[in-house]
Amino acid sequence: MEGNEEQKLSEFAIKINHEAKLKELLRNLNSLESQLFSEASKEFIKILKSDLGPEFLRAYVETSCKLVEISQAWEFRKGKPGFLHILNLVAAILKHWNRNVVGDGCGGVGRALDKFARALIEEKMGDLYKELNSKEAKRQNAVLLLLASIVRRNSQLAWELAKVFDFKLAGFPKLAELRLRRKKFVDRRRKSYSTRKAFVGFAMSFLEVGSPRLLRGVLQQKEMYSGVLRGSGMMMRRLWFMFCQFCVIGCLFQSRWSLRGLGVCYLVALLWSSWLAFQGG
Repeated sequence: MEGNEEQKLSEFAIKINHEAKLKELLRNLNSLESQLFSEASKEFIKILKSDLGPEFLRAYVETSCKLVEISQAWEFRKGKPGFLHILNLVAAILKHWNRNVVGDGCGGVGRALDKFARALIEEKMGDLYKELNSKEAKRQNAVLLLLASIVRRNSQLAWELAKVFDFKLAGFPKLAELRLRRKKFVDRRRKSYSTRKAFVGFAMSFLEVGSPRLLRGVLQQKEMYSGVLRGSGMMMRRLWFMFCQFCVIGCLFQSRWSLRGLGVCYLVALLWSSWLAFQGG
């Protein structure tokens, strides 16, 4: 009995701490002071990345299932310096509860986040296109990471995003280039920014979902996947190893492969090897 009471007291204390911290962060996210806003978004992300992240986010969604405060901060900050902090925060939020649907007053944390992600697809693509056209790598990376987090939630959201996203957006293929977008000196060292890793991550997120229907459609986006393939020559040894693995697996299921099937297999292996190169690097 005493053990149960202590556990309940501990859970109650954690809940109170979560509520207090949430109120502080949400208040500062909508502060007029840029410093408070920036620090709040970074601290929120730090908490989400910790072991407390899922429960902390659940506590927020239970009090605001439409993420009203995040939406308000988005509207207030879009087009202004520091908007990328909101993009990074939303990306961190959408990485959670993407396979768990928990019954609660809001219809489930996962479902609430799916609805929020769907609202971004339907209403906020214009804001994201502006950031992609900004020619600032940090802002462009923030958008690409957010888009990838939406795709990875589930195949339905991935399909909806693939249908509306403008893969022919001016300048989009250039984000795959390995060149440095910006350089500055930090502590006497040159700090470099590139969009290629985030670009490849976005492209590979569609493959990670594992939907054959989605795969057939999205691989037709030459503007994106030609950029992924560019510069992957260093990974040829790994590529051929993976390609052989795909072929062996395929032979287990059917005795004869069509040329088209082998071609798709080769392309997927090549794309995946490029992604592994960035993960390892």
